[in-house]
Amino acid sequence: MWIYFIFILTFSTKIVCLQTCSNFENGIDRPGPWYAYIQTISSADACCNLCNDEGARCQSWVFVRTGATIAPGCYLKQNIPPINQASNCQQYCTSGFKQTSLIISGRCAYPGGIFELGVDRPGDNYVRLLNVQNHPTCCAICQMEGDKCRAWTFIRNGAPGKESGCFLKDKVPPISNVPCVPCTSVRHGERTPSYLYPTNPNDPHIWPNGLGQLTVRGRLQQVSLGQYIRERYSSLINSTYVASEITVRSTDYDRTLMSAYSNLVGLYPSSKNFQLPENMVQSNVWPETLPWQPIPVHTIPKPMDHLLTVSSCDRYGDLVEELRKSPRIQRLNNEYRDLFQYLEKHTNQSISDIFIAWDVADTTLIEAIYNVTPAWVTPPILRQLRQVSDLCFYHLFYSSEINRLRGGPLLREILQNIENLISNNANGRKAKIYFGHDVTISAILAYLGVNYVHQPPFASGLFFDLYQQDDNSYAIQLEYLNMTNSRSTHIMTLPECFNAMCPLDTFIQLYQAKLPQDMDKECESTKIQQNIKTTTEMSFVSTNVLDLVDEVVTKSYFRKPSLRTYFTYIFHYMLIYCLISLFINVPVFLMGYYLHLFDYSNHLCQYYSVNALSINIGMVTCLAYASLE
Repeated sequence: MWIYFIFILTFSTKIVCLQTCSNFENGIDRPGPWYAYIQTISSADACCNLCNDEGARCQSWVFVRTGATIAPGCYLKQNIPPINQASNCQQYCTSGFKQTSLIISGRCAYPGGIFELGVDRPGDNYVRLLNVQNHPTCCAICQMEGDKCRAWTFIRNGAPGKESGCFLKDKVPPISNVPCVPCTSVRHGERTPSYLYPTNPNDPHIWPNGLGQLTVRGRLQQVSLGQYIRERYSSLINSTYVASEITVRSTDYDRTLMSAYSNLVGLYPSSKNFQLPENMVQSNVWPETLPWQPIPVHTIPKPMDHLLTVSSCDRYGDLVEELRKSPRIQRLNNEYRDLFQYLEKHTNQSISDIFIAWDVADTTLIEAIYNVTPAWVTPPILRQLRQVSDLCFYHLFYSSEINRLRGGPLLREILQNIENLISNNANGRKAKIYFGHDVTISAILAYLGVNYVHQPPFASGLFFDLYQQDDNSYAIQLEYLNMTNSRSTHIMTLPECFNAMCPLDTFIQLYQAKLPQDMDKECESTKIQQNIKTTTEMSFVSTNVLDLVDEVVTKSYFRKPSLRTYFTYIFHYMLIYCLISLFINVPVFLMGYYLHLFDYSNHLCQYYSVNALSINIGMVTCLAYASLE
């Protein structure tokens, strides 16, 4: 029995898992897309170790010796392609892949033979094969069966409550253990650089639609992610859009809104037989015949969007300034001081700390995807810039108060939707999908205590799944899709839960009490509050002094009407009053100008108005008094 709720968050990152590519396949070639080719690797062991170092990004590898018709070296792959029995590389090739689960499924129609690690698709079996030793062989047998075999599941010995073997299926059954409430937070797809440093040799016009915009490849990444969400929750989400079932929310940026609409193309295709070709995912050309149906995407203006970490928040700005001065960041600045000087020389701008270097890193890493980096960006420099980017995402949200302000609102929204669904509230939704940014995902991971040094990758996602247990209690499981164009999520065990399936009551006890409530109040700057207090005191003092002058002048001067004419009284009184007022209030207004430089003047405006009003009231009172005399 399940409840439906999806929370999707996408970013780019790399997670380190204790996996080994111990499955060496001598004489086996697994041709298919690779994300890295290293020519200098000289052995299969070294290639395997490199794959291990890459963490979850690398699922398989192929080492090619000298003498083959293809270039020798180590090829790292994000999936596990099927074996090519007809390859002429047998005597020169050694392959390997990671055994990450006792249960692995696959769909033969799926391009590239990407496996569903840890996924069971029970039912619709037409044969069970006991003598199959691994899942690539199970997949290969299914492929040889042609149209008869539509899917397969390979279960190793030791899987609890499961019979082992290779199960061939004549249909594609739904995934078992589907959550009843999925909530997903997704990062937008690949974008162009948001900023160009002063000496950047690339013309801004080389980036279609300008800076900070979603690329065609970024749109296709989201289509692919939408297809994965459809496969993952096929038994939860209706195949056609139902308004009461799902809500889609995006930040008010072009790239996130376009990501949301592109993702929905894959989630709700207008053609049931639509399948995005694998080579199309890697291309940068939009297919003319892509099916589409309109689905609403909701957003609010950026300054108001506390939910997805892009709002104006003065308190957050204060905390970041404190962070930049902290010993922890100063140590990082000292560690990368040589890099900062190198960047200053080649970018013609001041690089005083790691967060300024982060801007240069972001631009350069995107340029590297398109091979348009300047000559000074050597491989070692690129590696350091990637380290800087990863470190910034980690340390920015290291502070519990920062990750509370930036990650707390979205988690509160997720828990509220779960409560609505359990209580049958009409506001509850089976699925919620949020399209944000890398900082959105990092903030959530940090708040939950499972963040690590990395930048969430393009089109990555966080999946919060709510399960109803056999005893009718509820549990939450968090999975992180931390690779672009991947189908392999990683279960994140939350601290103090001690199990991937965290009881809902425990989850609420751990996190709900710390969630922010009134974000407008929480985002007030403590600096503003202190300056408001100071200005109020100054205004109070100036008003009292002017009242005293008013009393002295009126009693000692205007009680002798015979000495001056009526208009002389008025002129002299106004002159004295204005000079004293000017002397007292100039410092107040100078402070207002100074504070204006930091955007605090709006908060102080009401106090200046009161002060000015008190002066005018005093003048009018004195004039009226003089007229009576």
